[in-house]
Amino acid sequence: MFEKANKIIEDFGHQKLAEAQSSGRSMGITHAATSPNPDDSLGRMKVSFARRAGDLITAIRFTLRRNLFYAYYGAGRGQGGKKGSVWTNAAGERRKTAPSSLGKAGTGNRDAKPFLDVISRDADDMLAEVAAANMDEIMDNSFKIFK
Repeated sequence: MFEKANKIIEDFGHQKLAEAQSSGRSMGITHAATSPNPDDSLGRMKVSFARRAGDLITAIRFTLRRNLFYAYYGAGRGQGGKKGSVWTNAAGERRKTAPSSLGKAGTGNRDAKPFLDVISRDADDMLAEVAAANMDEIMDNSFKIFK
């Protein structure tokens, strides 16, 4: 019943994925030759859709590698975020962000690259289009009952 609305949402999701990847490349996010991963993180971004009981799409999910968030916020070694983080290293030791680096993301030699901001752009227009498509389908189905 929600074919039109789902198509609008899926098209929007795929379009925004392509825009985010393109925006990231234009901001200088590239695959480092020294990276342990053999492939490009921007190219590995994915979009998926959550459905309510297999029917209407209720959420768009974008999946990306953690290192892209570092680029997004301008974080890196010595330039942490506001809260910091805790992790376990390869030796099994629990580590945390050094207090001296807190609040330094987006400073020094690491600029924030807000390539993900394109995802939320135009979302209001897409939602209005989905609402109109849903009303069309509801009205079409309502009148079919009385024919």
